[in-house]
Amino acid sequence: MSTRRCPNGHQYDPSIYGDTCPFCPSETHVIEEDRSETIGLIDSTAPTIPMEQPLPVEDESPQTILFGANRDDTSANNGRKLIAVLVSYSHNPQGVLYPIYEGNNFAGRNEGNDIRVPDDHYMSRRHFQILFTPAEGIFRLYDEHTANGLYVNGEFKREAELQSGDVIVVGATKFVFLAIPNIA
Repeated sequence: MSTRRCPNGHQYDPSIYGDTCPFCPSETHVIEEDRSETIGLIDSTAPTIPMEQPLPVEDESPQTILFGANRDDTSANNGRKLIAVLVSYSHNPQGVLYPIYEGNNFAGRNEGNDIRVPDDHYMSRRHFQILFTPAEGIFRLYDEHTANGLYVNGEFKREAELQSGDVIVVGATKFVFLAIPNIA
């Protein structure tokens, strides 16, 4: 399977996304071919999702942002174990990491959400939740009864079981879900 790498260094499957990097907010990239093996995170049968132009980035700082990780105490996670991350390039070309912890993780524009995307005006104040319980060992995604819903790997969903590498589109934001293997 051949993969491509965009000028920002994102590797993706061109049989799914063509010449457009799915992680970059701009569609004006010239792509270089990369024939290295992929690790199987992206489902090559998933269709692409037509999206409107991403919202403009106000602060284009050249660094990846990690929300919830630069705190000295455990108030961000209430002592819960970090078990996954969401990665998005929709509003910052360098990438934004959103930690996912055991239990409920709510996402939307509002302050009280664990995953907060204030710049996406197409996203609801509380748009979705990701639930993980150690007893089941399954990641579940639930739409919070929003008007726009969400997409998982190109399919409209109100709820879904997540696998590492799934692409979630909510409003004008595209996330890649990456589970952290249990190494304890």
